[in-house]
Amino acid sequence: MRRNSPHHGDETLLYHFHQRSHETEKHFESLNATSLYCPKCKAAMPVVERLLLILPDGELYEYKCRRCGTSLGERKVTKKPEPFFVR
Repeated sequence: MRRNSPHHGDETLLYHFHQRSHETEKHFESLNATSLYCPKCKAAMPVVERLLLILPDGELYEYKCRRCGTSLGERKVTKKPEPFFVR
């Protein structure tokens, strides 16, 4: 008689919340900044993202202020490891 239990709805709600939060995480796996605070311009400014380094485990991008060119941050994109087979 679990259906009549007062906690049955709570368990279903928790399951749906967990499922939706997992889906939301997938949407935010790759974020790109469009503007960041620039200390030189003293305001949030549009940024340019450029490839800085290609690393064995991914790529490193740099964010620069579109107005003055000051480096404002970095973003590392890790690539998924390639599967290898043992013979």
